[in-house]
Amino acid sequence: MQGFIHRYFILYRSIVKKLNELLGEYELSYSLWMVIYYIEKFGPSTLVEISAFYNVEKPSITRSVQRLEECK
Repeated sequence: MQGFIHRYFILYRSIVKKLNELLGEYELSYSLWMVIYYIEKFGPSTLVEISAFYNVEKPSITRSVQRLEECK
């Protein structure tokens, strides 16, 4: 099982790295794209709703939203 988890994280990190490279052309990152995707799918939302959906801490989402607002 431990080998599976290790391989999963290696694969996940390589996918996120590639996504960041692709999204970088638009001055975005995977974390910013996740917020955009959520709002596109579910509409106006609170930071708590977004952080609960992705199971991340609210400050992480807060930083992402702040960065998106700076991109306007």
